[in-house]
Amino acid sequence: MTKSKKRKRETHSKSRNMKKNAYTVKDPPDSLNEAFCMMVQRKFDILKTDSSISSFSFAATLNNTQRCYIHTKAKKSFLFTKSTGSGSGRRLHLSRELMNAKQEKIQRHLPPQLINLHFPEKLGLLLSKYEREIEAEYERCCKKGGQESKNALERLRAVAPRRVNFRPLRPLQKKRSSSRSQDDKSGTLPVHKYKKKILKLIHRNQVVVISGDTGCGKSTQIPQFVLDDAIASGTESSTRIVCTQPRRLSAISLAARVRQERNCTTSQVGHAVRFEAHYDARHSKLIFCTTGTLLKWLNGDPEATSFSHLIIDEAHERDRLVDFVLILLKTSILEHNRNLKVILMSATIEESKFATYFQPKLEVPVFRMENQRCFPVDIFFLEETLLLLQTASTTTADRNRPHSGWKCANCSQRFSTPHEFGTHAASCFDTGHKSPTPPPESTSVAKTPFAEMLRSAQLCSDVEKEQASKNYLMHRGKAEDKGVDHDLISRLIAFINEHASPSESILVFLPGWDDICCLERALYGDGYGYGYDDHPKLMLVLLHSRLSPQEQQRAFEIPKASERKVILATNIAETSLTIEDVVYVIDSGKSKQSHALAVSAESSFVSGVETTWCSQANCVQRSGRAGRVGPGVCFRVFTKARFNGMNQSIVPEILNTPLEDLLLDTILSRWEGKLHFGSVTKWFTNALDPPSSIAMEAALQRLTDIGALTPEYFELTLVGWYLSRMTRCGLTIPAAQMVLWGHFFGHYTMAMQTACVVSDSREPFIYYVGMHPDDRQRVRSAKFRLMSECNVDSPPKMIEMYPSDHYVFYQALLQYATVRNGHGSMNVMQLCKLNMLNRSVLEQINNTCRSTTNDLVDFGLSRSTQFRNDSANPSERFTAFFAILCPSLYPNLLSLQAIGKSRRWASRDNVKVAMDNSSCVTAPVPTAQPSIYGPNVESIYWLMYQEMTQHKDVRTVKLNTRLPSLLVLLLMGRKLEIRHKKQDDTKAMLVLDDWIQFSFPKNEAKQIVYIRNRIHAAFFRHLQRCWQRHSGENNDNEVGPQPEEDREFIDAVFEWLDDALS
Repeated sequence: MTKSKKRKRETHSKSRNMKKNAYTVKDPPDSLNEAFCMMVQRKFDILKTDSSISSFSFAATLNNTQRCYIHTKAKKSFLFTKSTGSGSGRRLHLSRELMNAKQEKIQRHLPPQLINLHFPEKLGLLLSKYEREIEAEYERCCKKGGQESKNALERLRAVAPRRVNFRPLRPLQKKRSSSRSQDDKSGTLPVHKYKKKILKLIHRNQVVVISGDTGCGKSTQIPQFVLDDAIASGTESSTRIVCTQPRRLSAISLAARVRQERNCTTSQVGHAVRFEAHYDARHSKLIFCTTGTLLKWLNGDPEATSFSHLIIDEAHERDRLVDFVLILLKTSILEHNRNLKVILMSATIEESKFATYFQPKLEVPVFRMENQRCFPVDIFFLEETLLLLQTASTTTADRNRPHSGWKCANCSQRFSTPHEFGTHAASCFDTGHKSPTPPPESTSVAKTPFAEMLRSAQLCSDVEKEQASKNYLMHRGKAEDKGVDHDLISRLIAFINEHASPSESILVFLPGWDDICCLERALYGDGYGYGYDDHPKLMLVLLHSRLSPQEQQRAFEIPKASERKVILATNIAETSLTIEDVVYVIDSGKSKQSHALAVSAESSFVSGVETTWCSQANCVQRSGRAGRVGPGVCFRVFTKARFNGMNQSIVPEILNTPLEDLLLDTILSRWEGKLHFGSVTKWFTNALDPPSSIAMEAALQRLTDIGALTPEYFELTLVGWYLSRMTRCGLTIPAAQMVLWGHFFGHYTMAMQTACVVSDSREPFIYYVGMHPDDRQRVRSAKFRLMSECNVDSPPKMIEMYPSDHYVFYQALLQYATVRNGHGSMNVMQLCKLNMLNRSVLEQINNTCRSTTNDLVDFGLSRSTQFRNDSANPSERFTAFFAILCPSLYPNLLSLQAIGKSRRWASRDNVKVAMDNSSCVTAPVPTAQPSIYGPNVESIYWLMYQEMTQHKDVRTVKLNTRLPSLLVLLLMGRKLEIRHKKQDDTKAMLVLDDWIQFSFPKNEAKQIVYIRNRIHAAFFRHLQRCWQRHSGENNDNEVGPQPEEDREFIDAVFEWLDDALS
């Protein structure tokens, strides 16, 4: 380093430190008080949910600490900030899109890339054969000034096939039912007081809203009320009750509970969730299911004639499928099926909103069961919890010193034991001090020394509580607003474990898996040093959606006498779940909320989760997990002011998640004749909280871009028909595209396995809590081994230059399926141990793959009908794999200029992005390297990704694949535009979607345009031929060239690509 550069760096570092010191001196210590953080959160929520507001400006009075807080929070919330002005006029602006200093959207244009083309003899001869067509295609594109590649040949647009019939649920058949067992104790639940009133309302109304406290017995008893009433009235043969639950665990556990109460089998009371169904299709009278399962049934039975009662439990959760079902009920089902009874239930439901939703067609009564909790639950907020821990700590340290542990808030007298303190506090009315907060009428826990300790915290004065929370938030305010204080929760668990009975379990609500891992490590002493040698051993149970149903069932197990069960859970345990030994609930007040932010179809689509403050409804549900079978206590590790400032209800998921699959399914239902409407955007205005027009337009545009809808009236195309069918089978839209392109390129099985493995939210490799760094390295080594071993015959340069997480995942599933079918030199256990594979996850994915493959046979897609034969050449398989991913994942594309200062990948809208730590793809060093296409420089690196998420203050991408520029040119982009250089009319510029540019000699540009459009046209012709053969309407003359001509051309293109990339 030169002296001048060194001096410059030292000067810059000194200036930065001076600014940092200036912030510390200037800004007051309470700059990030709770009121300010809550105000900022409200502004963020408004900008995210209100489509009419695109940006927001904060006041110029913000100090540097507050500005820094907003900048950091915006990065976590998928939003952008920009400061303008100077001095007292400096303003901070918040927006959905990246803006420049003039508050204008940043448009990114990459520099032109040069690629030397060298066509092999076979492809060269074919291009010579089609010279006239090449010239005509080039002139047509030039005249139109840019045309979407998939629509380049309008006469070849695919049309939707005729309707396919669905088989509805089987009609009910008479069978003797079992009523409640005589020794059932459920009759003591509060809901039984209202049985007659509830049944009367259901008889007289088509839709009823029922609200009752958590633990009153709604979920288990009301479905049985309806069933028992049907048995008593002799209408059992025509009665079937379907009760939906927001989560699989709830549906399974509730069905088991009701079967136990009624002493019956799954033939009477069953459950149906994805990949697990235990019910009799002809005889089951009561079925608990997830909302997704209900929608599958409604696809085959659009008027819901196969069941008599539909109970939507926990309707307050407002996931997008529940909102979708409500639209179907309002606009179609209830009009055509007047005999269907619908019951909406929740402890925290917005009663008036749901009741008025069905007006004016239906009057919906609301029935409230107020103050009907089985057992009391005491609530402790952060201020009381801090005093409790502080006092307990003092007592432990000074236990042998008289008058040291317990202080009366009224007279300041101290006591050595909680019993002495409790006796005094009950009769102390010293008027010289502020009156304490009145104690509750009853104590939730038994009268023990621990109960006295809890009572002492409640007796503390409001001044002491306020001071405790203020001191805590002053030091932890920013961190507490960002995430979860694992240290505080660990101390609280240790406190409970030290003083409470071992039989009383603890349920901790955390935002997500990462927090569960961190807290688990803290409890085991990794970095925190909490030991439990003198107290009950902790039996840690994890409860998360990524775990299998068998693993989730551990939460219901009874621990040993010497152990205390501590359940670390997300909101999966929030509703319709009774874990009988849970007495203490610790609520972090946070949850992972799904968000998908895309202002337009062109902007980077950030779909992921964000740790946010949950709603009051969430908190009420969480506290209700205690007090189910006895008195309970809920510790909320946030202030009461924070609770009062929370949203009353949950933000509907339909407002902040992708809408493409719902739109596609709705349009398919219209095409099938199950729904009748004009505009799909107007149909979605029937939602309880309609999505914004911006979100709807962006989703429709993206569906149009991939060829699923026509651009004029958003009608379903053949591509859209296939995609919607596969999304109903559980695949995501990008994964469904992989299947179609794999079928076209002759690698159907490879594409299907890849699609299934990327559609599953769980990674096929082992990852567990507190994983040792050496084991993490073993997983990483296994991934590289899978990527390299499968390509021993392909050029090493190709593996090094274009690593792929997608290919690693595919190889993991391929090798597992191969060994499982009895092939190979090792068994399944040996394979999983060698490559650190998660057997249960791979088994589930393998089952999904088989099931989806069988389903698609009915739609004309199978290995026997694919366009080309599978190639045994590993190099061509690797090339085909990339070719399948390119059109399926676009616009999920990042770029990195080889010659430049930045070492970070960037999206189309110039947002810097980092790769997930688990990725095998490493960022290239941005230096000029020889191009594989010739002596020129490959000036831009490309990266495809499966998903972009927000991790802390950085956007990260996971499941990544490096790409060569040639495949980007041929298979990516929606609109191809040809621009001629004025200085040199022998050159032409090919521009993709107005941001990716390639420069060619004019003659080569013509050939590239033809090859690109011919590939897409052949793809659509192939799908139409598949449908024609499937439907018996085989007429190749209607769709252009014969398949032999297309196949010959695609074979020549692959030969060229294989040669160029190797």
